[in-house]
Amino acid sequence: FSLYTPSAEGPLYQPHDGILRKMAGIPLGVAVGALSAVAAGVEKKVAAMRSSGEHPNDRVLSTVGRLTAELVALRSAVYSTLQSAWEVYGSEHATRKERDAALVSSAAIRQRAFQTSRSLVVDAGDLLGAQAVYTAAGDLGARLSDLNVMAQHAVGQQSLLDLAGNRILGGEAAGPFL
Repeated sequence: FSLYTPSAEGPLYQPHDGILRKMAGIPLGVAVGALSAVAAGVEKKVAAMRSSGEHPNDRVLSTVGRLTAELVALRSAVYSTLQSAWEVYGSEHATRKERDAALVSSAAIRQRAFQTSRSLVVDAGDLLGAQAVYTAAGDLGARLSDLNVMAQHAVGQQSLLDLAGNRILGGEAAGPFL
């Protein structure tokens, strides 16, 4: 088995990052679950406040909206780069420049998926406060712990963006994770 010399043809195996492309889905899934937990955690409080004639805290409403928007944008970017890469790698007429661009963009957004998902879960935990980690129903503490560990993987590190930037600017930076 070799990442650099795939033994099969097709977009799934070309270029060497085929095994890595799916990794962005892991932190995205953790972030989706965290935002669902936040929505469930604050929904009852907001409904109770509205029914008693009070106005829900604007920070709560704004944070839920912002976290959702950021997650949707991140998810869209991941899916878009994967779709583009699949099309480029499946094309017999793709140029080296197009292949490099697909490789770099999917690697860069993969790194952002790890880092941004962790940031979103931190903000979600901040919104819920102690409820996020001290209740039996809350699992945001575990999610944040998991994302902190995940973000230490080579595909989630800042150094991956260094390699991507070098490749974008004409360098030959490469490695198994780019």
